[in-house]
Amino acid sequence: MITLKSEILFTLYQNKAENVLRQRNTFLTAYLTTLIAVFIPVLLALGYPELDQLMQLLKNSLTVIFLFSVIVTPVLLSLFWNAKYGEYKHNYMKILIRDIMDNEILISPETPDDYNGAGSFLKEHTLFEKDEIMPILKELYGDIEDDQKNKWHNP
Repeated sequence: MITLKSEILFTLYQNKAENVLRQRNTFLTAYLTTLIAVFIPVLLALGYPELDQLMQLLKNSLTVIFLFSVIVTPVLLSLFWNAKYGEYKHNYMKILIRDIMDNEILISPETPDDYNGAGSFLKEHTLFEKDEIMPILKELYGDIEDDQKNKWHNP
């Protein structure tokens, strides 16, 4: 069962993701609009004799710029969104693992003795892999001494 605190945190991370999307879209729109509405007309309005050479260079470079933007932009955006996805996934997993530990595992009569038992339980009840779960468990509950098994440290 998800507690109210967890629901608030889920909403927080959803809002963070939406804000990042909105900011990115606003920036791209403003940048492209400025480029189209200001920079190109200023170049055309200048009466320099070299302008013909500049315009020829622009026409020749337009294909290169287009190909560059078509190739580089998706790569950069995918790197950015993979980083953001990783951050939000880690935060989501952290909240979910803490919630399951607090509401199902730690109050159970058969509390696992160590991280491996808790990791196996979480792997069976979530879609996460054990190698993703274990670092978060250790981050949340610290190290368990051999003589203190069953005494999980609450964050």
